[in-house]
Amino acid sequence: MIDRRWILGSLAAASSVAAAGALHVIRDDGHTFHLPLAPETALWRELVRLRPPRLGDMPELAVGAARLDGMRVTLRGYMLALAEAPRHEHFTLTANPLGCPACAPDRPGMRLRIGMRRSVETTGRPLTLTGTFRITHSDGLPYALTDAIVL
Repeated sequence: MIDRRWILGSLAAASSVAAAGALHVIRDDGHTFHLPLAPETALWRELVRLRPPRLGDMPELAVGAARLDGMRVTLRGYMLALAEAPRHEHFTLTANPLGCPACAPDRPGMRLRIGMRRSVETTGRPLTLTGTFRITHSDGLPYALTDAIVL
């Protein structure tokens, strides 16, 4: 049942998304993305193509993601800070902002562990990063971007 709290919660989530920029919700291969398709966001479409793991196995990565291991890539996404602080050297980059009411639920292929060369200020706006793409299976995240810098 829809009540006042549900409506107010939806409006609050929508306003936080609007504050981060215009709402661009794109459906691609059954996944919903907030950022429009561009050279800096196209990689997300490949990263989400991992197959869920069978019991006791690791996820099966898409061929396109596996061939990028060790290469420099550029990717745009949203900061998910691991701790509350004004600046971060390590955080998670997500394909969609938290609280996006029209976006698909988050999946492991929609997040990367980030290691920056220098700390970056906490932000709710999209970040465009370039760094070395790594395949890892630490903490449930199959991908990482190391030695990253903000463009």
